[in-house]
Amino acid sequence: ITDPETAEACAIRHALWLAKEEGFHNVIVASDCLYVIQKLNSTGQDRSKIGCLVEDVKKFGVEFISVSFIHVSRCSNVAAHTLARCSELSVCNVYHNETPDCIHEMLLSDAQ
Repeated sequence: ITDPETAEACAIRHALWLAKEEGFHNVIVASDCLYVIQKLNSTGQDRSKIGCLVEDVKKFGVEFISVSFIHVSRCSNVAAHTLARCSELSVCNVYHNETPDCIHEMLLSDAQ
């Protein structure tokens, strides 16, 4: 994958698959890629180069009770980027009912 929009759409599709596998019913997907979020929230048919991925994500989204796609600013997404960097170094990067150490303090400071 050579462009960020395709990578983001693939990551969102994979995230929905993981959410379904884990038994989640209500999902909010937050991304700093406005282009992809706008396409996912569009009601029209997407004829862009990521159109097939967008349609896959939309079709998969209907399997949930609710799914929302929201845009967040890049600076708001620091925890996600930090977690992604830490996950590259980790043997096991799936966390169940716990906050990874690499972002724990960051999330606590955001909550205040």
